[in-house]
Amino acid sequence: MKKISQLLIPVNKSFTGKMLIMALVAVLISLSLQAQKKKLKSEPVRRQEVQPPRQNNPVQHNVQQPIKQEQQQPRPKQQENYQPKVVPVKPVQQQPRPVKPDNPVQNPKQVNQEPRTVPVNPNPIKPKPVRPATDQPKTIVPDEPVKNPKQDIKNDEPRSLPVNPNPVKPKPVKPGEQANNQSNNNPPPVKVAPPPANYVRHQYDPHNPAWRYSNFPRRHSHVYHLPHGYRTLYFGNHYYRYCDGIFYQPYDNYFIVIAAPFGIYLDMLPYGYTQFYVTGHPYYYYGGNYFDYRDNYYYVVSPPVGAVVESLPNGYETIVIDGETYYEVDGAQYKPVVQENGEIWYEVIKANN
Repeated sequence: MKKISQLLIPVNKSFTGKMLIMALVAVLISLSLQAQKKKLKSEPVRRQEVQPPRQNNPVQHNVQQPIKQEQQQPRPKQQENYQPKVVPVKPVQQQPRPVKPDNPVQNPKQVNQEPRTVPVNPNPIKPKPVRPATDQPKTIVPDEPVKNPKQDIKNDEPRSLPVNPNPVKPKPVKPGEQANNQSNNNPPPVKVAPPPANYVRHQYDPHNPAWRYSNFPRRHSHVYHLPHGYRTLYFGNHYYRYCDGIFYQPYDNYFIVIAAPFGIYLDMLPYGYTQFYVTGHPYYYYGGNYFDYRDNYYYVVSPPVGAVVESLPNGYETIVIDGETYYEVDGAQYKPVVQENGEIWYEVIKANN
């Protein structure tokens, strides 16, 4: 190799020399590989025992293997004059079982029990004698059905018609009318509605003529929602709404608070009404509306001249004539009048016919 390297030293200095060196190295490598292949072919091939691959989960197979036959050893010959030992067996004496008589099995549910005898009370309670006059049962008289009014009333909610147990006493009137009041010995029956849920008993206020109805909506005002329990009344080719003494008239999408139209009638008065007499005839007043009893109904009428009421409805107007103050409601005029107890009431001096 040294000699070869010495010969190749001058050759290494050029590019062609490098290529020759690489070709010689490749030839030497190929010759060495061919020599190794020849050696392998000349050696005998050893067969390797191939073992079956092991399974992770071996399955046991029923492989039938040849059964090894055991060599039977010859039995020992019996000795002559051999007698087997005989063990005497004692006979077992079987005792007979006692035989029970045939008794039917009694089912507790099917056993017929004898009926129990109830002791008789030697001193029975005798019924009390019934008195023909006092101890007879009371007969219940059904309530008389309420007659429907002549006008079409659409009840949105059923309302009972209880009689007011404590009717409002008539207010004092003029001295000239007391004789007429005493002569009327048969006042008409009164049917009154139950008190509303928002009923408030107001106190007297001399500076507010509408002190009793101050929580009512003003005349000619409008509302968008009616109170609970209102009724629909049809009168004069028009529909009205009524609830707790207040009348409403529908207009577009709201309702206008109005005075009750003359001639419309109700089957019962609103709770908290006031009764008074004019020329011996009874009238009823509530919230600026006047009622007259005829044919079992209460008709709305014009304010009678001479009537005196304790409060005006909400929405009145004040008028001053010759220094005196007057009030106007729904076309009717009122004059303040001082009563004996010092309260200021209001007298009708002009009706709104």
